Amino acid sequence: MYWRLRDLVRAGAAAGLLFAMAGPMLRAQEPTEPLPGASLLGETVDILRAQRTGALEVEARGAGNDRVELRLRNTSNQRLHVVLPPGLVASAASGQFQSMGLGTPTNQPEAFGRFDSLAPANLPGFRSIAVSGSSAVDAVTVPAGQDVAVTLPAVCLNYGLPDPKPSNRFELMDVAEYTPDPRVQKALRSLATLGTGRRVAQVVMWHACNGLSVPQVARLAPKLANKWELALADRFLEALDASTAGDLVDPAYLTANRVFVRVQGEGDLAEHADRLADSLDGATLFGLPVQVVRGSETPAAAGPALSLVVTLVASSDSQTTGRVAVHGVARDQEWVHGGSTKLAIDVPSTSLDGAILVSAVDRAVANHFVKVRRVGSTNGGTTIRVENGLPLTVASLIVDASPEGGAFVPFEAVGISPLRSVELTVPAAGARIESLEFNGL
Repeated sequence: MYWRLRDLVRAGAAAGLLFAMAGPMLRAQEPTEPLPGASLLGETVDILRAQRTGALEVEARGAGNDRVELRLRNTSNQRLHVVLPPGLVASAASGQFQSMGLGTPTNQPEAFGRFDSLAPANLPGFRSIAVSGSSAVDAVTVPAGQDVAVTLPAVCLNYGLPDPKPSNRFELMDVAEYTPDPRVQKALRSLATLGTGRRVAQVVMWHACNGLSVPQVARLAPKLANKWELALADRFLEALDASTAGDLVDPAYLTANRVFVRVQGEGDLAEHADRLADSLDGATLFGLPVQVVRGSETPAAAGPALSLVVTLVASSDSQTTGRVAVHGVARDQEWVHGGSTKLAIDVPSTSLDGAILVSAVDRAVANHFVKVRRVGSTNGGTTIRVENGLPLTVASLIVDASPEGGAFVPFEAVGISPLRSVELTVPAAGARIESLEFNGL
């Protein structure tokens, strides 16, 4: 049974890409021959610094309320790997149309930001993320003397002003140049660094820049975001106000109390369930820390969050079977049952430990509640639509592209918001979800 919260809204659609391939929004034409005297190795440069030194000419134009078109011209004699740091603004100096906060070149149309990993480096703490830690992996390569066109996902910063058109030109700047408001600066830099759905980012920035509350955004732009996206934006704003130090919100605030797990067993398996619950303390599931629920207590979540009830049903010498009931909560509301899925683990209950259980639950829930549908064929692969039926944004996922299992294809920074979808390309006739990660945002 698919996630029942789907009845609340209709799933949207967006485009996606295989992580190892060039994105559809990044269009570069490499020269067949290097220019005389041009360096093949190149240099990694910050887009604003390169623009100031004259090594790079940047033209930014409007493309509606969710994109900005950049044209980068390399005027130097070497290849440039151009990094777009988080917190870039395409500013409309005239004030006659929207200024835009920018995502990254590798973003999908419905994603926003770099999706820097929040995975724990050394449990139980989480590593901090530096704002200046721009990676050359996300850089736009511009050959010497050449032009490259880039389309960036963007969010509007001036509610009520007209959407930018191709005839409208922007000035590219850091958010600190755009506004002296430290709250706006932290909001945009955090979203662009940690990553989220574009619609979530839009709700946040209309609040930060224009003072619109989340309920006001829901009323003024009812088609923009669904219930779960609004709840994610509300949670981020709470984290924004709670994080008083640093240039980014505290990632641990976004990841805490988002995944709750209760383990129980029928008959003789109750004892093993108690042992497994103890082993889950400090574990991670879907990339987030597990909050173990014991006894009859009801999970207390500020939302959005997942609650999983894992029930062990039977065990043999070679297998343990059970089920996982999945519940979701938005914001200050009641938990809603979204459905259940079967659990089959190829070890007896006596050999089960926390790591094996987490891996099995990840696979079972991801495969059942994040649906994969075949859309069509492409050269050397298949286009699939991945529909997120869970109440948190999917930051990354792994699909198994082999019917026999074991052909794993990872997709990074997919940014699939709750009850939204993306299209991805796999080098096979089809695929199923093997595992996924949330980032709490």
